[in-house]
Amino acid sequence: MSSKQLTEMNQRWKTFNKNSNLWKAMGIILCALLPFVHDILTTRSGEFQNWVPNLGIVESFSDSNGTFLGYSAYRIFLALVGMQLSSFIAWFLVLEFSKGKSYRFVFIFPTVINGYQLLLMVFNLRKTPLNNWNYKIFILLLVGVLLILNFYLTNKNAKTQTKN
Repeated sequence: MSSKQLTEMNQRWKTFNKNSNLWKAMGIILCALLPFVHDILTTRSGEFQNWVPNLGIVESFSDSNGTFLGYSAYRIFLALVGMQLSSFIAWFLVLEFSKGKSYRFVFIFPTVINGYQLLLMVFNLRKTPLNNWNYKIFILLLVGVLLILNFYLTNKNAKTQTKN
């Protein structure tokens, strides 16, 4: 390659990297497609598409009843986890974009609950006491009270610091 070609290629790459909106748009599209991963990877009967390599993941995580991590099929698992993961990413992004705002702590509630539910689904803990409402409500209330106390105590400290 000549130096002119290298310079031209570097300029194109810099332009592509500067256009961060393209990366954001691609990320949003991928996040929106997460609930449909099961349609992309598997057929309606539950088998993998021809182009998807069979790495033995389904067989290694299936139990003697043929269920995959407590779900009746791998396709169902992918659909539910895709929906939950998409929701978790969306709430996490809302939380990130609200940095510096006084109401930011409110977005931690749905982010924590979605993350908790996602962990229960992925680690096959749906049929354990951790999935009971009393634990979820306790965790939500505990996180909520701690966040509200933190918000008001730091706000009070910030106001007293500016008065001095």
